[in-house]
Amino acid sequence: ENGTELFAKVSVPLLKALFFEGAALHDGAVIIKDNQIALAGTFLPLSEHGERLPDNGGTRHTAALGITEATNSISIVVSEETGLVSVAKGGYFTEIDSKEELISYLRKNLLK
Repeated sequence: ENGTELFAKVSVPLLKALFFEGAALHDGAVIIKDNQIALAGTFLPLSEHGERLPDNGGTRHTAALGITEATNSISIVVSEETGLVSVAKGGYFTEIDSKEELISYLRKNLLK
């Protein structure tokens, strides 16, 4: 319901440009659907379950958790402070330790 429509193919350079600090769409989420970035700079509903947040989780993590509580979605969140990657699904987080673990998680949860 908010954000900037892009409808652009997902790519590493585009994601880096969107999340580059100071970029116009840096704040907010990117919504990916059918291998396209549908929206960028989107603000998500915040979770009311702060006890489920990882240590040092802030607004970004609260929104990543909140959208998975409100929709059947998966959120990938990268801590701006630590660089740690977490995945939220169904209102719960899983910490991800490597690129391979992230790929495995997404294959398991998206290719059903």
